[in-house]
Amino acid sequence: MLRVAGRFAAPVPLAETLLAGWLLAQGGIAAPQGPMTAAPIHEDGNITLGADGKLRGRARHIPFARNARHIAVLATRAGEPIVALVEAAGWR
Repeated sequence: MLRVAGRFAAPVPLAETLLAGWLLAQGGIAAPQGPMTAAPIHEDGNITLGADGKLRGRARHIPFARNARHIAVLATRAGEPIVALVEAAGWR
């Protein structure tokens, strides 16, 4: 399916949605319907989950962020990895 979409240069976040779904499953979070993407994708991306439950940090050049309804975020809390699901409309 990914090869066919790639062959025709389909401008949809198919691979990103699959990756985000897998990441959410690893975190025990049910994947919502609709297009998704994942963050951060660069080594310098660093997102933390604070004691107040807010995500802080940097994620740049997130693929299909404009088209995604949700973003699966790989963050850290107290130095341990954690997965979070964020509505894309709330990001800038």
